[in-house]
Order: sequence, then C-alpha cells, then structure tokens
Amino acid sequence: MSGTSLIRLAVDEMAVLLGAEPELAKAFGSLERRATDPDLRKFCKQGVTYTNRRVRRLKAAFRALGLKAEPAKSAALSGLIADALDVARSTPKERRDAAILAAIEPISHYGLAVYTAIDRHLDGAQAKKARKLLAPSVKEKREAIAEMGGMGKTQVAALQAPPVEKKARGRRKKR
Repeated sequence: MSGTSLIRLAVDEMAVLLGAEPELAKAFGSLERRATDPDLRKFCKQGVTYTNRRVRRLKAAFRALGLKAEPAKSAALSGLIADALDVARSTPKERRDAAILAAIEPISHYGLAVYTAIDRHLDGAQAKKARKLLAPSVKEKREAIAEMGGMGKTQVAALQAPPVEKKARGRRKKR
C-alpha cells in the first residue's frame, strides 16, 4: 500500500475521533455528575481533561500532515457514548457506578483500537511527526483501561458484599 493510501486511512480515522472526542468530553461531565464513587467521579472529571487534550493533539497531527482538521461522524462511537449516558440515567443508584464504568470501558477500548490503527498507518507512511504527536493518546488510553480494570474489581467487590444490617434502636429491657 502506498504512503498516500496509508495517510488517507489514518486521516479518515483521525476525523472520526475528532468528531467524537468533543461529544465524549461532554458525556464525561454528565457521567461525573451521576457517579457516586469518588474514584469514578475523579476518573470522569479527568476524562474531560484528557479528551480535550486528545482533540488538540489530533488537530496538531492534521497540521503536521499539512491537512485541515475536518471532523467526521461515527455511528459506533456515538452509539457507545449514548449507551453510557442512558445507563447513567436509567440504572438504580446501588448499581449505577458499576454500570457507568462498564459502559465507559467499550468507549476506551474502541478509542485505543482506533488510535492503534492510526499509529500503524502513520508508521507505514513514515509520517513521524504526526505519529509522535498522537503517541501520548495511545499511552493514555492504555493507562485508562488499566485504571478501569482496578476500579471494576472494586465495584464488583462492593456489589458482592452482603448488605450491612442496621442495628435495631430501642430501649433496653430493665432487669
């Protein structure tokens, strides 16, 4: 495959991410407000920051390739984001944090897959500058997935724990 074809493949995927990342940043804000677990709330808040950073990197990578950054729509990524928002709205409070986390994970895995494909295409096209600009995004996605794995174990453990019984209040019997 020619370098031009590889660049075109990378650019098409970059455009999809450029279209979806702002939508994801907005969703993270909503997910943060619905989450109750402090670690999940922090993760979602950081998600806004990291997502906005990835948008800047994508725009810089477009410039490095000498192209105008044009966002494209992705039914898949938009659907995953919509599913996460729906889960946050419709899941009962006692299960909501675990459900939100489970809904965010496919988004991150999808993003990692797309960034990995972009990296492969840019590498094949020898577009070193654009590749270097996007490398931190791949790393961040991998780190986020690992962090979610740890939070997921905590969420599962919390759901498995037997409910805490409340002590009965009342008067003591006199002897």
